[in-house]
Amino acid sequence: MSTLTIYTTKSCNLDCSFCGNKVNMADDSRMIKDLDDVLEQHLIENPNTYSIFSISGGEPLLDLDKLSRVLGVLLGYQPNTPILINTNATKLTQGFVNQINKFPNVKLILSIDGLTSKPRGLFDFIENKSTSGYLNLILIETIKNKEINFVIT
Repeated sequence: MSTLTIYTTKSCNLDCSFCGNKVNMADDSRMIKDLDDVLEQHLIENPNTYSIFSISGGEPLLDLDKLSRVLGVLLGYQPNTPILINTNATKLTQGFVNQINKFPNVKLILSIDGLTSKPRGLFDFIENKSTSGYLNLILIETIKNKEINFVIT
């Protein structure tokens, strides 16, 4: 059994100093237009192969429709397998939080530059987009299954 990492986007709205996905974002060959269809076919051909699914990007929440379709496929074929969504959580919506809170095996791994004065870090996001930044912090609090990592630079 192994981990399947799924890259749903190739862009990000932040520029975290620790990000290890910048190489992946630069590689256009990793992006598949009909990702949910390809994933479904792969899971049909390889049933119960994976012990963990990891969803990453870029920032997966930049395309909530694609992310929701991918989650639907994963939950449809391996409904109890842990699903880890790596995100900066700046594009959360109440609807998405409600959706993932229904599934105890879906966990958000929130990582973001923390105490930094550089542009596109957490403080910059909250200060320059104060309403949406504050609302995202409230939504983060309501996520049932999460891990939060702040990197201090």
